[in-house]
Amino acid sequence: MDSIEIFNRNKSDVIKDIHGCIDKYTGALQLGSLLSTVDELSKTAPEVNGKKQVNLNFNTDKDSKQYTESYNEMERYMMKNCPSLKKAVNVAESKIEKVTKNEEALDFYHKAIEASKKEDWIEAIKNYEKAVKKDPSYTYAWDNLGICYRRVGEFDKAIDAYKKSLKIDPKGKMPLQNIPIAYIYKKGNVVKNSW
Repeated sequence: MDSIEIFNRNKSDVIKDIHGCIDKYTGALQLGSLLSTVDELSKTAPEVNGKKQVNLNFNTDKDSKQYTESYNEMERYMMKNCPSLKKAVNVAESKIEKVTKNEEALDFYHKAIEASKKEDWIEAIKNYEKAVKKDPSYTYAWDNLGICYRRVGEFDKAIDAYKKSLKIDPKGKMPLQNIPIAYIYKKGNVVKNSW
């Protein structure tokens, strides 16, 4: 589950990867369950050429009852015990799609990410601004634009970008966490590049 990329992806792709991961290990769960009963099965197993013949039948047909039960058991266990799965499901179940289907906006977003990696905040801002111009509902671009504005000391613009993100997704964690930080920076209580 840790390898599932959950950010900047649409809900259906994340869910597909979650199901694929669980599906990948369902057969192993079935086999493990059968192997744990080998001693019991060997007591009633027929002998062939002086050796017990234990038949381990498990069904990998995804429509079978046995497979479905194993899949559901694996899914319940993972939902209870795997923080990575819980995080992926929460992102997938979010009512707001935070990604864009606009190829131009996505291209500008990736250019901005590359500029940010080089700490070229001005170039990143230019590209994030172009991304949100192409898709004004692109929350990730608004969030990152706010961070870049904050990096260059444009705290009012940062707050505005975060607020635009919140209008799209009122439960957005990044803007909710970063608006107070931008206000603190604006008051001059913290050195602007400390984050």
